[in-house]
Amino acid sequence: VLTQAYSGNLAPTATATVNLPSLSVTPGTHTLTAYTTLPNGAADANATNDAATPSIFNVVSTGATLPFFEGFEATTFPPTGWTLSNPDAGITWARTTSAKKSGVASMYIDNANYTANGALDALISPAVNLTAGTNQLLTFEVAYRLYTDPSTSPNYSDTLNVLISTNCGNTYSSIYKKFSSALTTATPVFSTTTFTPTANQWRQESVSLTSYSSSSAAFFKFQNSTDYENNMYIDDINITSTVGINSYAPLFGVSVYPNPSADGHFFVDIKKDADKVERLAVYDMIGNKVYGIDQNIPSGFYEMNLDKLGNGTYLVEVVKESKPVYMRIVINK
Repeated sequence: VLTQAYSGNLAPTATATVNLPSLSVTPGTHTLTAYTTLPNGAADANATNDAATPSIFNVVSTGATLPFFEGFEATTFPPTGWTLSNPDAGITWARTTSAKKSGVASMYIDNANYTANGALDALISPAVNLTAGTNQLLTFEVAYRLYTDPSTSPNYSDTLNVLISTNCGNTYSSIYKKFSSALTTATPVFSTTTFTPTANQWRQESVSLTSYSSSSAAFFKFQNSTDYENNMYIDDINITSTVGINSYAPLFGVSVYPNPSADGHFFVDIKKDADKVERLAVYDMIGNKVYGIDQNIPSGFYEMNLDKLGNGTYLVEVVKESKPVYMRIVINK
């Protein structure tokens, strides 16, 4: 806590700028709250308006390495390292197991019961390092349906805005923004019932991040602007790059490609000078084994068919001489 004395006279409703001394903080997410105390050396008779709205800021050196994935499978919400911005302390982003694109959960916001038109709620990622590789890409799954007919006038819609910050959250730039029929993922596009998507009522969105590839600490903000319409869902957030997900284990002489795969088919390339692979397994991001071969695989090419799995990030386990190595792969149909 820092204290800065102020000397001066302020007329009612007048303002003054006070420069606070610098403060050293550790890396991570912090909340800054500024407030006044003891006006004229005495307790304030009305202390309810003494504090400013808390401001969330992050201190980072280098962000998480690629690939970066969040599927909201852990029961903790917001997920570890993520920050929830809920200025009105009302309805906001939450985890749900009632709908998902993959796994058992997604995140959603209950716009169907959110009467504060225009209120902004955001989930902010931890810092992500975008400098490795090329063709940096953000993908995520979204599901949404309007409550009112978009052809009527006036028409209403909640809005999804995805923003990026490369200056520790000082400023954000929009990289994706959709609303109304452009945002809907279900047919018909509106219904006067609360929306809970089925498995085929999701759409994957892709946003190129190559313009931000020099950032070693980028933050991503998934922001909802409510218009009291209908529920919105997000799942399987992936941030990748070509090098980041074209995995190669040089000590094992094993590589997996193409990565990402557009149909779930991968080739495991075992170099001729490498020993046989004793075991090959694939796990989803909550640790469930979804594919496995428990026998020696000779040198050469082995086709791994994962076409029945949904879009998302998976871990490939390769075991040689009883030693495992793990590589991330992405299915993006």
